[in-house]
This record gives sequence, C-alpha cells and structure tokens, in this order.
Amino acid sequence: MRRLLRLAPVLLLAACSVGSSEEVTESLLLASDNRPELEMLLGHYRIGEHRKPQLAAARALVANMSTVGTARYEWIDAAGRSTGFDALRFPDAASARADLAGLREREPAVHVARTRFVRDVDTILAEYLIPNVEDTFAALRERPWAAQLSPEVVHAWILPHRVGVEPTSSWRGECMQQWADLTRRMEDPQDMAEAARLVLDDLPKWLAHDERYELTPNQQSFAQMRKRGVGSRSDRANLAAYALRANAIPCAIDCAPLTIEGRAARWITALDAAGEGVAPDAPPAPKVYRETYGGRPSSLAARVPLGTALPLALDSPNRLDVTALYGAVAALDVPVAPGPGDRAVFLCVEGPDGPVPVAGAPVDPKAGPSVVRFADVGVGYRYRAAWYRDGRITPFGDPLEL
Repeated sequence: MRRLLRLAPVLLLAACSVGSSEEVTESLLLASDNRPELEMLLGHYRIGEHRKPQLAAARALVANMSTVGTARYEWIDAAGRSTGFDALRFPDAASARADLAGLREREPAVHVARTRFVRDVDTILAEYLIPNVEDTFAALRERPWAAQLSPEVVHAWILPHRVGVEPTSSWRGECMQQWADLTRRMEDPQDMAEAARLVLDDLPKWLAHDERYELTPNQQSFAQMRKRGVGSRSDRANLAAYALRANAIPCAIDCAPLTIEGRAARWITALDAAGEGVAPDAPPAPKVYRETYGGRPSSLAARVPLGTALPLALDSPNRLDVTALYGAVAALDVPVAPGPGDRAVFLCVEGPDGPVPVAGAPVDPKAGPSVVRFADVGVGYRYRAAWYRDGRITPFGDPLEL
C-alpha cells in the first residue's frame, strides 16, 4: 500500500522543537554534576530582547539532549568480551577482512556491540555549546537563503552540535571559513539547493574513502577526519552534514540496516526550506530511518523496557521511520508467542552473513500468543520474524513476503 506522508513535515519538525519547560527541566535533572554547564548556556541568553531567538535555540539543545552522546563500539564474543579486533591495525582492507573472517570461524557469535555511551548531559561544556549557537546564528545572518527557514527547521536540522554518536569537536567555524566564498560562486544566491550541491561537490577533497573504516564501527569526530583525511561512507555522511549545517543548509542523515546492495548504509539528505526531502540516489531498502537530535517516542528503543537488549541497527532512540518517503510500503501482521525474556520481536531480511533485523516491535511475554503489526514495511522484500536472544538473532515461522 503506497502512502504519501502529508503529515511528515509536522512529524519531522517535531523531532527537535523549542524545548518545553518540562523537557528542559528533565535534562537539567539528568545532568546532575554537569548541570551548571547547561545552566550557563541558558543563562548566557536570558538577558536582552534581541537574544530571544538564541535563547529558544539553547533551550531546544538542552531539551533534546538527554538521549544524545558519544558511543563506543567493539567487536565482542558471545560472552560479551572484547575480541580486540581493530581494522586500522592492518595495512589494507583485504588483510583486515581476512583476519575478521578467521575470527568469525573461531567465534561464530562475534558481533559489534555498544560497550560504552557517554551522555552529553553528563559531560558537555558551555564553552562548546555557546560557540555552536553563535556560529549557527552567524551563518543564518550571512547566508541569503536562511531567511526562508523557520525556527523549527533551524532547531531540528541546522542547530544540533553533533550529527550521530561521534566524539564532539568544534566544526562550524572551519566549515564556514572553507565555504566563505559560497554565495559568490552561485548563479542564484537565494537558491539553497544550488548551495547544497556546491558544498557536496567539494567534499571528496576533504575525506577519501578507506575500506578499513567500514570494519571500524566507531564514528570519527570532525577533528579526527580532518587529521586523518580518510574514513568510512558513514564518516563522509557526517562530514557532509557538518559542512551543510555550518552554512545554514538544513540536512539529515538517513540510514538503512540493510540495503538491496547487501550492506548497512548511512547517507546525507539535503532538505528544503520546510525541512523535507529524500536523497534521490539512496539505495533501495526495506526500512529507512532518519537520525534526529533527541529521543523519539516512536522508536523501538523508547517503547521497550529500559535495559532491553536490542540489535545494533535498532538500538538508537533517536530515529524516525521514514520508509514511506522512499517508496511503497504496507503493513505486515506477524503471529508471535514470546518467551519469558522476550521484550521485542523483529523483522529480518537475509543479508550476506545471515538475517539482518530491519524493524522491531515491543511484545509482552505475559500476554501470551498474539499478533504484532509492523507498519510501513517496504514492499518487494522477503521477511522473517525473529527473536533476539543472547546477542543472536533467532528466526521463527515461515518467510513473509510483500
């Protein structure tokens, strides 16, 4: 059933709006010892009528900060111990892949897992956040197309100080300077789409692709990318987001746990003045999610009990399902009979190394057998239902096709 999401702009803009008092207070309470830093950010803009837009932006940052931070991922074994595998220790991708293949033969359950997460509310400093707000508004003043943008679009798709779960480092100033002549290069300085194309065309000069980084699950910071000059496809998407947002061009990162090409993917999506858009060259995928700044109540991670183990591709609360923006979708009903420890059921598509979970839904083990509906599932794929037990995907039932 093909569906046009006419409410999508409302949904997506709600991803990072001006923070309510309750949301700001919640983040301040979670910050604990780091609370003075967030209060310093808010206090910096509380005096002066001319600073009301900056105060609203600062509140949006704080209100949506509780679920964002820097993640550390490692290749671990079935017992949760680090294997020590590091693709960057090898001279090339071929030798790194050969070593990983040997590791998988010895330890079939080896997989990537999040082993550490440092929340921004606990660690981030006002001296980092204040320049982020100042540079954002400097770009909004300098770039002619910025007059088209509402505060909601700015807060959601330009203002955030981070893109994903990368280590934080300053990036706006350098990216603004790199494209200081952007408007002079444009045929129409009001055309934001033209500005986005020029910025994206320049980016390959900044970061070359290195296949070893595809086996390195951690995202690089802006400073690391600039120092090393190489990275993964995911790093290049993050770098593109830095460059666009620093120049007051709204954008999002969209991602798929599995594409028709047989791999996970993240890509940059330049948005229009209403905060809408899809990437025209995105690979077809059964499920596509849009990464947002701040937690989304509709995400699987937000709908299961705290501490529920989730597969890596679905463990983030900061994602919106945008599959219907990219193609035909339908609802899929799955009969389930959860065991005592099951809190979620998953839809999988077969990948090169086995079934890959692309969607999940909560289940109640006390409710007994039931039917779970998966909405907005990509049409044209064969699915299997599965449980996630002891760090492994366990399919059950017959294949399901749409």
